[in-house]
Amino acid sequence: LLSLKYPEKRMLAFKNNFFETFAHELADNSGCSEVLPDHLRIQTKGWEQFLIEMMNAARLSGYLGKMTIKRLARILVCILDTNYDQAGMINRLKNKNPQYEEIYKLVEDLASHIEKNI
Repeated sequence: LLSLKYPEKRMLAFKNNFFETFAHELADNSGCSEVLPDHLRIQTKGWEQFLIEMMNAARLSGYLGKMTIKRLARILVCILDTNYDQAGMINRLKNKNPQYEEIYKLVEDLASHIEKNI
């Protein structure tokens, strides 16, 4: 770590190594089963809104069981590299993006098709 020239890179390397090393200990004490460091989260900048809408459509169609919007928001905040905190993600999930409205219909149609044919 000390061989890195720039302080920002040293700080980032320290943070990543720290969380990789102690993630399970930190998670266990906070009631979580897993902690995902920032650098391991899914980088979604180009697909962020699409992925959020897909997951919300899957939740609303029953693919995710009886998952609450709060639980889905918590999961998405943990796995996606977005600027949302949990409250922001909940609001985002409550307010469907009209640009992706067709996703909800397609996922619902797929769920209906699967139910009829399985």
